[in-house]
Amino acid sequence: MRRSDLEDMTADNRLEMRENRKIQVVASVYSAYFLTGIFTTLFGPAMKTLMEDYRISIIKAGIFVSFVAIGRILAALFSGAIADRLGSKPVLLAGTLSITLGLAVIGTVSSYPTALMFCMLCGMGHGMINTSSSGVMADYYPGRLGKGMNMLNAFFGMGALAGPLLSGILLGNAVTWRTVFYVQAAVGFAMSLWIMTLKFPVKRSEVSGSRNPMDIKMLLRTGGSTFFLLALVMFIYTGSGHTINTWITKYLQEIVDLPVFIAAGIFAVYNLGLTLGRLICSLTVEKVGYERIILYSASGALLTYTVALSAHNGVLAAVCLGLTGLFFGGLFPTATAVACRLFPKNVGSVSGFLVVAAALGSMVIPALTGTFSQMFGIGRGLWFVFPFLVVLLAAAILLMRREHINIK
Repeated sequence: MRRSDLEDMTADNRLEMRENRKIQVVASVYSAYFLTGIFTTLFGPAMKTLMEDYRISIIKAGIFVSFVAIGRILAALFSGAIADRLGSKPVLLAGTLSITLGLAVIGTVSSYPTALMFCMLCGMGHGMINTSSSGVMADYYPGRLGKGMNMLNAFFGMGALAGPLLSGILLGNAVTWRTVFYVQAAVGFAMSLWIMTLKFPVKRSEVSGSRNPMDIKMLLRTGGSTFFLLALVMFIYTGSGHTINTWITKYLQEIVDLPVFIAAGIFAVYNLGLTLGRLICSLTVEKVGYERIILYSASGALLTYTVALSAHNGVLAAVCLGLTGLFFGGLFPTATAVACRLFPKNVGSVSGFLVVAAALGSMVIPALTGTFSQMFGIGRGLWFVFPFLVVLLAAAILLMRREHINIK
């Protein structure tokens, strides 16, 4: 065999190895997002028996979710800059290990304050996975980040669908809530071991030449109103989505007069729509355009959410809530893709700031909606989201106008 033939074979083997490595790294990031989807829905099915074991009220139980959000904010503030400096792998691994340890400890202890601290650790893990994954998508989907981010977030939706099903099966077979947490922790541990064995791309600072983490002043100075509008999109979408997650089942039971199992089924339809929306956007966003996808999504969500609350028919409410999830689906990943396209040298830092905006929305809007519902009833309370969706549409229109100006 000639030397040139051997060199060609070696080059082909190297190319094949790089492609296989890419597939494994991307699959590990998808799996990490799947884990965050499972974790996000873990408390709901187990909450009743968890409250009995910890001997806490429903108000104290709700604080678990608040501490998760606080942890996510804290992690997002620093983990993005670390990912830009050191690469995505150490931050992603720290994220999966944090969720693993947090779930294992929550399932073991009976101290409420201790459980809160480890809920915050789980939230930090969620935030670290968010920021580090954006860097991986930017490395492997250059010029197609919208496609990559939507596909990535679709796996979060799949986890959010699978989590309640898995928990329900285990709890329905007389398995304790603590065992459910142990099972999810074991999944996270296995995932962490897998990530340890993989070779990720070189750290972004070596590729881009940027070694200075981006602070919020620099970001606003260089990104201007565009980044503010993207942060507003994240704040409103995440807050509105968490409001639906928190209150829609109660609304359907009390206002539409549906039994609990049908109300829960309609809630599942919303999450299914969310996942399908991200899958559809992953196939269409590069052709349609990032800003246009955000505009279509905001318009559709405003319309379908309004009809869902106006309908007192279970079938119509289910269809409209499913469509609301469908339109909501592309907002988070596409807004992230727009921001990362603006700041390609600081993908981790930019993602971190957007995650902070999203986490703040998940804390503020559901809490305000709950207060409004306490004062005026759940039927009127969920209309509190409506003006936020109007602002979301306005932000999407402004983003679209700025894109046209940039093109000209």
